[in-house]
Amino acid sequence: MEELGRELGFDWKKRWVRCIGYVVNRVVKHMLFGQDPDAFEQQIYDGQFTAAREHEQWRKRGPVGKWHNFALALRDILLDFQLVVKTLEGDGLGKHQKQGQEDEVEPPLSGTSWDLLHAYEYLIESLESAKKIAVGLPDSGHLAVNSNLGWIKLDEYYQYLNDSPVIYGAAALHPAYRWALFDDLWGDDAKRRKWIIKTKAIIQDLWECEYKGLFSEDQDSDLPNQAVDESLSSSYSGLDLDEYDQW
Repeated sequence: MEELGRELGFDWKKRWVRCIGYVVNRVVKHMLFGQDPDAFEQQIYDGQFTAAREHEQWRKRGPVGKWHNFALALRDILLDFQLVVKTLEGDGLGKHQKQGQEDEVEPPLSGTSWDLLHAYEYLIESLESAKKIAVGLPDSGHLAVNSNLGWIKLDEYYQYLNDSPVIYGAAALHPAYRWALFDDLWGDDAKRRKWIIKTKAIIQDLWECEYKGLFSEDQDSDLPNQAVDESLSSSYSGLDLDEYDQW
C-alpha cells in the first residue's frame, strides 16, 4: 500500500483498512504466545520482568490440571473472537453458546465498514470481562496476563483506525448512526469526547479535500430522495451550508 501511495500520489495511511480476520489472528496469537512486560499489572521496576519470567516458566509446565480451567476460560474468550469474525463475514447466526448461555454481539453485526467500531468495542469488553472472571480461577494472575496481552495488541490495531477516516466516515455518514453513534459509545468519557472532536475534524478534512469539489451528474435530476434534500435545505434556510454541513 505504501508503494502504491508513492506511485499514485495518495496518502496510503488514510486509505489502508486492515482486515478484521487478520487483526483477530494477531491478537489471539499475542494473547496465547506473546511476551510484553506491560501486560503484567505489577508496575514496580524490575518486578515487571520478574513476573514475566515467572509467567513464562508457568506456561511451560505440564498441561494437566493447570490448563483445564484455564483452557475453558480461554475458550470462552476465543469464542467471542470467532463470533465477531463469522458475523462480519455474514456466516452463522451471530450467536454462540458460552458457559451454558447463549451469547451474541449487540448490536448485531452485518459485515459493513461501520460495524468494525462495534466489533472492536465488543472484543475489548470481552477481554476486560475475562480479567474479572479470572479472579475466581486457580492461577488467576496468569489468565489476567494473557488477557492483557490480547488487550494490548487489540488496542494497538484499534488506534490504527485513527490513521484512516474510512471507518469513522462510514459510521458518521450512515443515516441510522451519524455522529450520535460516537456520543452513544464514548460520550461519557472525557478523554474520548476530545477524540470525537478530533475525529470530526478528520472527516471534515476528508470532505474538503476529496469530495466537496466533485460534480455529480445526478445533482440536478429528480431523484427519489429529493424530498429529503429539500427538507435538509429548508431546515437551514438562510444559511450558506454545503451538503456535509447540512448532513
